[in-house]
Amino acid sequence: MSGANVTRTKEVTFQAAATTIVDGTIFENGGVYKTLRVKVKRSAGTSTLLFKHTVDRSGEYYDLVGTKISDTSLTMGISTTGTAEVWEFDITASMKIKLAISAISGASVDVAGMAVG
Repeated sequence: MSGANVTRTKEVTFQAAATTIVDGTIFENGGVYKTLRVKVKRSAGTSTLLFKHTVDRSGEYYDLVGTKISDTSLTMGISTTGTAEVWEFDITASMKIKLAISAISGASVDVAGMAVG
């Protein structure tokens, strides 16, 4: 079908049962996908997850602003210490995205979701 709108999707796992400070999987977007929605799940303990992205090929990471959509607060942020949340990001101009653990104590962290373009 010529000219048909095709929606691309890609499952992404950033952190899988992570228990240490780690960048996790880096998602290479290259402008293909427009939206990223992820679920953050943490066991007991504490952790801080940073939202970061690159906007060009330099490799320099900047804060990525997301919106917490798992409740009615629609909180915006560049990090979270939450235990069970869903976040959404506009990644239209993002080359690479990482959701990095910058602090963790007695916890296990999982972060996974879907990129849509």
